[in-house]
Amino acid sequence: MLPNLLKLSTDKVPNVRLVVARTLSKNVIPMGSEWLGVEQAEEVEKRLREMRSDPDRDVRMLAGGEENSVLDILSQTKTEQSNKNIMF
Repeated sequence: MLPNLLKLSTDKVPNVRLVVARTLSKNVIPMGSEWLGVEQAEEVEKRLREMRSDPDRDVRMLAGGEENSVLDILSQTKTEQSNKNIMF
């Protein structure tokens, strides 16, 4: 499913790209590197980086104008998951 989602990141319809950016940043990245793997995490990061230059302002914003890279977010997510496991 991820390859199809990544293909849609270059769709000509801004609302499609908007949904892709939101899905990648809000649903795919939080799944962590165990699910994504390093190669796919790098591909997601590349696509989000490209989407940060999108002509549509909303797409750029949802693609994450933040300074953090996807791999940094994955690392934080993994740490947070480990902390939750320790608590239980």
